[in-house]
Formats: sequence, structure tokens, C-alpha cells
Amino acid sequence: MAKSHTRCEVRKSRPPKTDFLKWIVGSKGFHFGKIACLNDKIIGVLLCYTQPRNHKAFLSNMAVANQYRRRGVGSALMRKLIDFYRPQKDIEAIELNVGVTNSIAVKFYLEHGFKIKEIRDLSGYTMEYCFDRSPSYFPILPLSSYVLPPIFYC
Repeated sequence: MAKSHTRCEVRKSRPPKTDFLKWIVGSKGFHFGKIACLNDKIIGVLLCYTQPRNHKAFLSNMAVANQYRRRGVGSALMRKLIDFYRPQKDIEAIELNVGVTNSIAVKFYLEHGFKIKEIRDLSGYTMEYCFDRSPSYFPILPLSSYVLPPIFYC
């Protein structure tokens, strides 16, 4: 009996489909969403939804492709988010959760005006950006006053 050989095909990778992301960005559940693109390639995403009862917006997802980090993509997305919610008088703050070991993200959020609101055991931080019109619940401390955990690589 002859052995059958399976033919392997090498396909060129296709660009990601953006229909799903566009649907999320335009849906009513998410009150703010941006997709950063360069040459039809997604390089960053930011999704945030409103919690009207809490008078907050919750930043659920933010990501920038590795090769585009430290080039202003995340900062541009964050400025758009803050500019979107600032005029909305019923939103007092933007809140997010970040892992305790993600010190790069924690530093990024601190640099963009977020403050650590709560340390959730070893799982992470709850951070908050309060708009000028609401009372400040947290002291403004210099970035150097926060002890950020080191990143360990395997």
C-alpha cells in the first residue's frame, strides 16, 4: 500500500478583517472606540463604554502593535478618548483595570493623568482619570513616588 503524502500549502497572510472592530466602534454599547490604521493595517485599538449609573466611562481595551509603541499612537488614542468624554457633564471619570506586572502600561496611564485608585491584591490596579470639573479624590503625586514592580522575562 502506497503512503499518501499531504501537500502543504503556504499562503500569504491576509490583512485582518476590520468589520468586527468597526461594528464594536460604532455600536451603542461602546460609547467611544478608535482604530488606528497605517496603510490599511491596524496598529492600535481603544474601546471604552459608558457606565451612566456610576457617572464613569470604563476603558475596556487598549492595544498598540509592538513595532508602533513609543511612537505616539497610544498617546493620540488616549487624547481622543479624553477629548470625547470631557464635554459630557454626566461623566466624571474614566476608569480602567491594569495588571500589577504590566508596569509599562501603568507608567503610560500615570503619564496621561490617571491615578491609582485601588490596589486589588496582587492582581492589579484600578486607575482613574478624573475630569477637572469633578472633585479630586486622589493626591497628585509625582511619577517617582509610585513603586512599580519590575518586569520579569522568562
